[in-house]
Amino acid sequence: MDSSLQQLFQLESNLSQAQEFLGSSTTNQTSLLSSHLEKLTTNSTSTQGLNDLNYQDVKELLTQKGSFDLSLCCSACNQSIYENDSMAQNQQPKQILQKCCLDYLNSTKTPDDLEITFWWFLINNFSNCISTLPNYTRFMITNGIPASLRDRIWGVLTFSNDSQGTVDEYLLNLYESLNKDISPDIRIITKDVERTYPFLSIFQKSETKLKISKILNAFSIYDSDMGYCQGLQFIVSPIFFHFENDFKTFNSLIKFFEINKLRYLYDSKMSGLQKWFNQFEKILSLELPSLYKHFIELGIDLKIFLSQWFLSFYSITIPFQFLIRVFDIMMFEGVKPTLLRIGICILSKNLNLLMQINDSELIYQHLLSEMCWGVFGNNLEGFIMELMNLDLKNFIEEEEEDQEQEEEEVDSTTILSKVLNNLSFKSDSNSSSSSLNESIFSNDSKITNNTSTTNTTSTTTTDLELIEKLYKLCLSNDINDPILNKVKDRLYG
Repeated sequence: MDSSLQQLFQLESNLSQAQEFLGSSTTNQTSLLSSHLEKLTTNSTSTQGLNDLNYQDVKELLTQKGSFDLSLCCSACNQSIYENDSMAQNQQPKQILQKCCLDYLNSTKTPDDLEITFWWFLINNFSNCISTLPNYTRFMITNGIPASLRDRIWGVLTFSNDSQGTVDEYLLNLYESLNKDISPDIRIITKDVERTYPFLSIFQKSETKLKISKILNAFSIYDSDMGYCQGLQFIVSPIFFHFENDFKTFNSLIKFFEINKLRYLYDSKMSGLQKWFNQFEKILSLELPSLYKHFIELGIDLKIFLSQWFLSFYSITIPFQFLIRVFDIMMFEGVKPTLLRIGICILSKNLNLLMQINDSELIYQHLLSEMCWGVFGNNLEGFIMELMNLDLKNFIEEEEEDQEQEEEEVDSTTILSKVLNNLSFKSDSNSSSSSLNESIFSNDSKITNNTSTTNTTSTTTTDLELIEKLYKLCLSNDINDPILNKVKDRLYG
């Protein structure tokens, strides 16, 4: 393995020299990777080490098969290897596959030492790996995270599991407590879950629907100010598709939102969304000036299609295999830079057609339908290359502007205040009971429109212990919030 590491460092050196040779247009290609790494490091909740997962473990993981293989596409002809997730789970390729597809399928079963070593390095210490091998890391992301490692790597990058795959259960009590209550938006959540990815068998299982409903219910209560926003189910589902664990997905979703500051995209004011609109318009005017002028002449309102694109992460129209790879990139380079680039890629590939259309309604219809993806011809690798090869200059400028505007502040809706608002316990320490709605998410219950029955339950010691741990955590991190006095009174008064 030491020799493989040396090879990786040499490859990194070669890639760096190649960028310098090609000129300034490529020198910024790793800037987003480095910028997002800073955010990951800031939000890190654990210490990484190189002794957690050994080389043999990674090698065995790389040879595992499952429904996650749905994302496999032939690198030569771009054909999907499996018809659906059920066939991928059973390892039943399409009946008619070209020779190149069969060769590709066989090659995925035999990872080489260099590949194993890189993923071993990344899983055990992503910060060190990205810092020392930024160009090679980006090269590997462009080629796609191996399907069998995706849940482990996404988990590490969202701090929902460690390198061994062990789930961080620190927030488990909070998750269970949140699901003792019912979100005001539960009917909308249930309706949205029912129509999520109907072509994938995993999302048609009642067990899956229940788990995703629990995730969305808990999340909408966790951040009650934001609540549930339609489109969130499309963000949760790809993550759950790989994790197949509702608590792990919930943890990952919380961190994913915090790292990428997505809350302001979905809150009632949608202030973040308006900012994205403005930044995209500026980039569009620089990247595709002729199309931008055409849109102005037709009176095109960019918000009409951008709002759906951004809020759903393009999930409503994008092929699922494409979406999975988009998540790979977002995990490493950030959500906003990735989504902005996808928008430019779509408009760029549809440029000739859009320039010929002089009816604004037809343009909206095209961009809000699956037709806008037709220009990629199911060429997943071609789409990824278009996305990753965009000159990042304009995108980096917007990212740097964001960083300059960020204020150092502690959000008043910290995890501590969320727990206080949502866990049921009384200020009087002698009072031990309160009336709660029976959870619709109990093991033997189903999601219905019937009125939930009630039962009486007392404040659990576990809830109070969680409150105390969070209180002490805030004190140790010098978090100064008036709510801490309230907590102190309830705990020790």
